[in-house]
This record gives sequence, structure tokens and C-alpha cells, in this order.
Amino acid sequence: MKALVLVVLFLGSVTAHAGSSVGVIDCTSASGKTKLVGEPDSSPGHNLNFSIEGSEFHYHAGYQYTSGQGSEYIQNSISQVPGGVSSQRPNYHFVVTSPEGEVVLTFVAKPGTIDIEPTAYGEAGTLEAYVVGQDPRNPSVTSPTIQVSCDYKNEI
Repeated sequence: MKALVLVVLFLGSVTAHAGSSVGVIDCTSASGKTKLVGEPDSSPGHNLNFSIEGSEFHYHAGYQYTSGQGSEYIQNSISQVPGGVSSQRPNYHFVVTSPEGEVVLTFVAKPGTIDIEPTAYGEAGTLEAYVVGQDPRNPSVTSPTIQVSCDYKNEI
């Protein structure tokens, strides 16, 4: 009986994981010099790359698996996403902070620019946003506020 319960629990967890999806953004400035790509709200962490003129910061939190050695939770930042992106939620934004609580990246969608539609496997669309953060070219200064155009996809 215990074995049956364990099998049911295991299959339930695999099914839940297999059906889960992660929202992915891919943003680029008009000049092409600034990019923000990744998963701001993936569970149990996030994974974002912010680059300006080829210099890049990688913000991440999540489990890192090493073959034969299990997993370890690795984190250099904390992502705070107060809600999902949708055409009905025109105030989509997120903040990335250092483990010490310092804001290192802010992303704010321009109101009225979110166009997300259902797809066969989830949702996808576009939005315009402003991004500002620790400048990858010189980490001791804040980047200018940069407008970016983004593709968004959240599908299984």
C-alpha cells in the first residue's frame, strides 16, 4: 500500500511539472545595443540576462544540478514579480534585488502597450517597457532608463 501511495504521489508531481510553464521575455532597444532576455518569474527562481553594448549581467536564482552530486540552490539576486503579464493588467513590472536588498534592475511595461493573446499552448505577445539597472559596462553606476520592445511567451 505504501508503494502505491508513493507511486501516485510521484506521478502527480511529474504531471504537475510537465504541465507547468515559464514566462519568457526577449527585449531589445531600438538601437539593438540593450537587451533583456530571460525568465523573470520562473519557479523556484528566475534567470535574466541584461546587456548593454555587449557587457552583460546574469541575474539568477534556482537549483543548479551537478551530475552525481545532487542539487544546490544558487542565487545572486531576488526577483519580485507582483503579478502576471496580460492585456488586462497594464501595470506589469518586476524588480530584481541583490541578496542584500539593493535594487539592481527595474522593468516597467508602458501602459497600453501590452498585447498578449492566447495560443494553442499558452499565451504570447508583445509589449513596450522601460528598463533601468546596474550598468553592465560600469557596475558602480546606474544605467540610463532605456526603452525596449519585448516579445513575451508563456507556453507549455
